[in-house]
Amino acid sequence: MATLDSLNEKEIVDCQIEIFNLQKELDALDAKKHITFAERQTFATLKERFAELQERLKLLAERHKKVTKDLAKIDQIEVDILTDPIESQIENVRRIKRKLDMNLPLSESEAASMNGFLETFRTMVHANAPELLRRRALTILLDRAMTESTITYEDLARRIGVPHSGNALGRALTPILTHILNWCQDRGMPPLTALVVRKSGTTAGLPSPTYFQLMGVTAPTKAGKEFLKKLHASHLDDIRQFFSLTLTQSKQA
Repeated sequence: MATLDSLNEKEIVDCQIEIFNLQKELDALDAKKHITFAERQTFATLKERFAELQERLKLLAERHKKVTKDLAKIDQIEVDILTDPIESQIENVRRIKRKLDMNLPLSESEAASMNGFLETFRTMVHANAPELLRRRALTILLDRAMTESTITYEDLARRIGVPHSGNALGRALTPILTHILNWCQDRGMPPLTALVVRKSGTTAGLPSPTYFQLMGVTAPTKAGKEFLKKLHASHLDDIRQFFSLTLTQSKQA
């Protein structure tokens, strides 16, 4: 599957190629001593297109830089869990664990070292947990988008390892899905969170009122069900078209 980043790189390359070819045409016309009226019009059109492409290339480069930075940050999350404070202790912890496996007593310094390691690890996992959960949820939703299928809130919560029933479900998933929705909007993508739906009730198969509220519906609980179904269907269609285009461009690349 082509990533958003790789597609953006292709756009930049295509833009650069078009600019290069236009520059050659401009140079050829500019070098002529006598040009016809039609050629003069062509020259003006080419210069205008050249300026448009240069501006687009600038915007693409800025977008590419932002996406690359964001992806690098996401890729670094799991690595950060094993940063220097932990990495420097791992070998010592392994040695201590071997002693424990053999039922050998630990010295006070070894016990303190083991407890320090566990405390550091718990602190770092707690600090990075929100990002890890968001990344896990985003991966699942991207897979669903590619297969044009939805997932219930309960199933998503279960798969990423957060509470999957009662009020705890909403408290766990709301900040994760809100972050993913903002992530999509920042990149001009359709809302992947439309793929997460209710399992039962009168609005089964639809996202929660919070989703519709974030999408601009003022009072989703008072809105008609048919209106919400049509709006949700349009969001699902946007996702289908976006990823259909992504796959097509990927095959052509």
